[in-house]
Amino acid sequence: MTDTTTMPFDPTEHGFVYLPEHQPAPGVSFYEYCNHQRAGGSHDHYRSNVYLSQDGEFITIWDGFLESFFVEERLLSHGLPEDVAKGCVSQGESLFRGYIESEESARWILKALRFSNHAPQELHLRPEGKVAWVRLAVRGVSP
Repeated sequence: MTDTTTMPFDPTEHGFVYLPEHQPAPGVSFYEYCNHQRAGGSHDHYRSNVYLSQDGEFITIWDGFLESFFVEERLLSHGLPEDVAKGCVSQGESLFRGYIESEESARWILKALRFSNHAPQELHLRPEGKVAWVRLAVRGVSP
């Protein structure tokens, strides 16, 4: 039996997919939970999901967009009023900010967050200037 109290936290062991193309800050790794099969491991700025950034043992987990700036700009360029665009991207939620030193603590923290049944959503812009959210069906992965 492996001692998980001393094993370092690895997000890929808990249903997160590493996003190697997304590197806005040196030394910080980004992951997406249950990366949809259509994405093939790549990020999509217009997909709302659970994301994780890892800077050593410091972890941030949020539900929303990987980079909300890109989404807001796209909505504004589509002709949506600024308050509507900001409202769409501000629906994200910070779920956790802190240190996760081991697989054991990760297991308990991720279990408490209860996002194993979460499904990502894609943002679609309709020709009439409306926004639609399309829920992507994926099998839940229990952390």
